[in-house]
Amino acid sequence: SVVPDSGCGSWLWEPQSTNLFTYSSDYTQWNKSGSMVITSNNAISPDGTQNASLLTANAANQFIYLSASAAANSTISLYIKRKTGTGDIELSNNGGSSYTILSVTDEWNRVQVTFAAGTNQTVIKINTSGDEIYLWGVQLEALSYASSLIPTEGSTVTRNQDLCTNGGSLASINSTSGTLYFEGAALSDDGDIKLFEINNGGTTDRVFIYYRFGTIRASVIVGGVTQCSFNIAENVTEFHKVAIKYKENDFALWIDGVEVATDTSGITSSVGTLNNIDFSNSSNGIPLFGKTKALAVFPYLSDSELQSLTTI
Repeated sequence: SVVPDSGCGSWLWEPQSTNLFTYSSDYTQWNKSGSMVITSNNAISPDGTQNASLLTANAANQFIYLSASAAANSTISLYIKRKTGTGDIELSNNGGSSYTILSVTDEWNRVQVTFAAGTNQTVIKINTSGDEIYLWGVQLEALSYASSLIPTEGSTVTRNQDLCTNGGSLASINSTSGTLYFEGAALSDDGDIKLFEINNGGTTDRVFIYYRFGTIRASVIVGGVTQCSFNIAENVTEFHKVAIKYKENDFALWIDGVEVATDTSGITSSVGTLNNIDFSNSSNGIPLFGKTKALAVFPYLSDSELQSLTTI
């Protein structure tokens, strides 16, 4: 894990995704309207190389467009930056049947739009004559949010799901008492469960935390029976420090320095039962897709230790 409070970044765990645009940065391969001018490799892009394109509108309502088929609730993302002008641009799908106005600044910004209807043609339009806009890293994917850029140069490209293996030591897991700790954020709050847990290699004995529908939830299950279950409303796409402590007749959930739920009745697993830690369930289903600064198993911690551990 990344050391908490070290100033370092986070591990990014993403699902499999495909960039359905065959040209993510070479816009000379896109169709264009009228007198739109496309100048390739004109500026330094967010990846640090000179591969961003400059789009110049020599008349009002000039645009580039590319066809790519996607189902409903797919997301288009792109990096944009202004060179000259004052107008905004429009991003539309299905030849303009649905569009979103995007503000452009003098700094690189990644913008994203999720369209409820299916997408078969994406149009990027500059509304004001004389405006010049830098463009880089366009992506269309069948997700309800934008994942990190998948570059393409003539064909669609698929990035495999991120996996974590050999992430810890069994010696760190105490089955009878302990603390499961997570610091991070979900990539989206789309209803899919984002789960991390310690378990017995199956589903009968587990200590887990998961994010879903704007809540942080945590439970302890022993012999297939739920011993405690906590459910707290939070914005799960923001970073939180979360810990669940477990000990016979002593369970508690801490979030961002506050004890938000307790349960004083229940048992824990017997010695040696919990022997696995996952960014998913034991069968690698319902994985955690998110930004992870830390996932750790500690001994049973006191309230003062938990407050110190989880305070933002």
